[in-house]
Parts: sequence; C-alpha cells; structure tokens
Amino acid sequence: MRFISWLIRVVFCAKIHLPPNSVHVSKSLGAILIMFDLLGTKLSTADRKNLQILCHKMEGMTRWIKIKTLIVDHSETTAPAKQNHLGDINRNLSNEDKVKNQITSSVGASGNKKHIDKVKNIIAVCSNKGGVGKSSLSLSLAYAMAKNGFRIGLADLDIYGSSLPILSDQINSVPDFDEKIRPICFERSGYQISMMSMGFMVDTNLPIVWRGPMISKSIHNILFGCDWGELDFLILDTPPATGDAHLTIFTQTNISLSLVVTTQNELGHNGAVKIIDFLNKMNVPILGTVTNMHNPAYHSPNDIQDITTLQSIPFDQSVFFGKSKESILWENNWDATIKAILNHEGIKV
Repeated sequence: MRFISWLIRVVFCAKIHLPPNSVHVSKSLGAILIMFDLLGTKLSTADRKNLQILCHKMEGMTRWIKIKTLIVDHSETTAPAKQNHLGDINRNLSNEDKVKNQITSSVGASGNKKHIDKVKNIIAVCSNKGGVGKSSLSLSLAYAMAKNGFRIGLADLDIYGSSLPILSDQINSVPDFDEKIRPICFERSGYQISMMSMGFMVDTNLPIVWRGPMISKSIHNILFGCDWGELDFLILDTPPATGDAHLTIFTQTNISLSLVVTTQNELGHNGAVKIIDFLNKMNVPILGTVTNMHNPAYHSPNDIQDITTLQSIPFDQSVFFGKSKESILWENNWDATIKAILNHEGIKV
C-alpha cells in the first residue's frame, strides 16, 4: 500500500502536473482504491486525458490484485455566470418565495427526465427525516417483492451515509466494471436482488466529503451508469431531506411511485409532512405512508390528510443492534403494500 501510494505520488503525479495531496490510496472491499480528487487543481485538457489513460492502465496493471480508480472532478461545480443574476433576484424575495422559485425552476427542468434502460417501474422510498428506517424497509420491501417473483433492483442513493452494504451483510462485495457498472447480485433463500451503493465502492468507515454537485453526479452514475438488466421494479433508497440529491433524483428520473416512511412520534410525522409537500411539488405520485418501528402500546400522530396509511412495521430490535442476519426485515408482511403497488394505474406489470 505504501509503495503504491509513493509510486503514484512521486512518479505519476509529476508527469501530469497533479499535486501529490490530491491522491488518496486505500484498501477498500477487497481491492485497492486509488482516488484522484481534483478539487483546487488546474489541469490542462491534455493532463486530464493523460490521467484517464493512467487510470485505465493501472486497472489493467496486474492480475493478482484488483485495482479500482476513481476521478473526482469538481470542474462542473461552478454555476454558469449567466445565472448569477438569480442571486440578486433572490435577495429581494421572502424565504417562502425563494423556496417556490427553486422548486419551480427544478420542475421546469423535469422535461429532461430519463428512463433507465430495461427498468419497467421505479419506486422511491422517502422521508425528510433521517433515522426512520428507509434503508431497512427498502431492503425488506425489495426482498418481499423478489419472493413474489418480480425482478428487483435496489439503489442506495444516500451517498454520505450508505447503509445497504451493512444491512445486507455484503460489506466485502465489489461491483464489476465493464462499459457500465454491474450491480452486486444479492441472494437469500434463492431469491435475488440487484444492488448498488456507494458503500460498495469506498471504505464504509471513511467519510465522503463532497459538495452537492459531486453527490448529484454520483447519484446519476448509480441510476444511469449501471447495467441493471431486465427489472420489473427498481427501488430507490433515497437520502433524508430535500436538497441537491432529491432535485437530481426527481428531476432526472421517471419515478413511477413513492412510499413515505414515518414513525409514531412527532419528528417522524413532521418529516413525512415535509417530504409529501416536496413530492407533490415534484409531481411524483405518492402511494401512501408506512409507519416503521410501530408499537401498538403507544399513541400515533394523526394521519396525514389525503394520504393513505398502507401498513405498520413493528420495531425490529435486531436491526437496531446491527444484527441484520437475525432480522425480521426478511419476514415482514408487505402484502398490503405490494397489492397497492400492483393496483396503481401508473405501474407496468
């Protein structure tokens, strides 16, 4: 590891005029990951091309050890100068008008929404609040639908806090690369799910320190840069909140349906209300809410107006303590939700 790091920093970086501190080498998930972070660098077009050639050569350098390279290019993070006048306009708007202006401009760009090749339906699992269990429920729903005979994919789009590798006990899995990334094939009891997560690409113990545009680019690569194959349903485990990541997901992708995850407390309920308002502004169909970590002994907040409550999922102590192998998430009964999904007019079966 130290020799490879020295070799790249001293020899290769000098050839392409790349600062040595822009190279990060780590052992990640059974492979050596070499990441070139171009933040603050000013590479010429020729040097950028040479870097791409270098990465290609390194990945094919040896057969006895797997080397993966990643170029983090921040060159697209600056907004075009012609949009600077929006800042002057926004300074004269109220906070509510600023939000409306942002949402309206995003919806206006929704005409560029793409279909993911060979994927019939896309379901987004959402909440404005973190910690309500979107990831565990996404995996549980994906497995239940696979048991019902559907071809299922699961995309973990929480780049900062990917949970799928740990929940599925696939932390040492590494996706293959050809012209496109090939998702991990997860199998349990004979049922298969195609899965992709940033956690399969980098060490899950290391933080990802990227700005919004890089997060958006990573999400776009997971959705459109993977060879998902023939899928009946692709389930999106979305990150919390309603920022850059969500604008990327919902303005670039044709979402068939969304499910909103909530909990019995006011924080979870408030997060559901916020994401529902966002989804309505994005013109994304909402199937209903699923209450996670439900305890019948406790009082639940009132139902959200005009939104169907699909079902409740009981509190799962094994997931809470990180023991997903023993989890009831593999046995949750999703019949009511799956029936509602299949009966929705926008679903292609």
